[in-house]
Amino acid sequence: DPLQRAFASGASLGAVKTLFLNLTGGAGMPGGILLLLAYFGACSLALIVVARAFVTTSAAGQRLSYALVICWLSVPIGTSILVSVVRPTLVPRYLIVALPALVLLASIGLTQFLGRRMAIGATFALALLGAYSLGHYYSADYKNGENWRAAVMSVTSQVRPGDGIIFRSHFGRQPFEY
Repeated sequence: DPLQRAFASGASLGAVKTLFLNLTGGAGMPGGILLLLAYFGACSLALIVVARAFVTTSAAGQRLSYALVICWLSVPIGTSILVSVVRPTLVPRYLIVALPALVLLASIGLTQFLGRRMAIGATFALALLGAYSLGHYYSADYKNGENWRAAVMSVTSQVRPGDGIIFRSHFGRQPFEY
C-alpha cells in the first residue's frame, strides 16, 4: 500500500544526503551541511587510516576492529539503499543503528590521522557544530513539519459534548497529551 510507505524514500542522491544529514544531526538545521561535511572529512581520514592498516599492519586484531566498524556502518545503510532501488525503504530513523559506527569511524580519523592538538581542535569544532544543531532543534516549536500545538488547539477549540479522539498509534497520543 503506497500510503503506508509514504514516509520512505527511494534510492537517490538526495535521499542518501538526507539520511546522512539525519545521522549527523544536521537535518533541517542552519549549518547542518557543515556538520555533514565535518563528519565526511573525519570519516575520509579514517578510511585512509584503515587502508593503511590493511596494507602495512600485521596485527589481525586491529584490521578486524576496523573491518567491524566499516561493516557496522556500511551494511545496514548499503542494504537499505539497495533495497530502496526496488521498493522505497530508506528511512533515516530506522538506520540509527549505524550512528555509533559513524561516530567511531569519525573518531578513528581524528585520533589516528591528525596529531593530538589537531585532533582535539577538530573534535571541539565537531562538538560545537553538533551543539549548535541540537540547540536549534530543541528551541524550535515544532519538529519535522509537525506542529502539535496548533493541531491540539484546532481540535480542542471545536470540541462538543460526546466527542472523542481516536489515535491509530500511541506515538500520536503522547505529543497530543503533552
